[in-house]
Amino acid sequence: MRLDVACRRDEELIGAYCRGMAVVPSVTVTDGVSTVGCLDMTAKAAKDAQPVAVCMKKP
Repeated sequence: MRLDVACRRDEELIGAYCRGMAVVPSVTVTDGVSTVGCLDMTAKAAKDAQPVAVCMKKP
């Protein structure tokens, strides 16, 4: 298992969260790569929050 802001193609995204106050995670998948971002309650990118993707190697 690995924590990062994105999961590689050979990994599966098993969790996503944001470190920060009043923010929600947003997941974008592009060409098999999952990237986590953070949105505030007005659906704008939260600058002070830290996105965390929980990645696990695919079997």
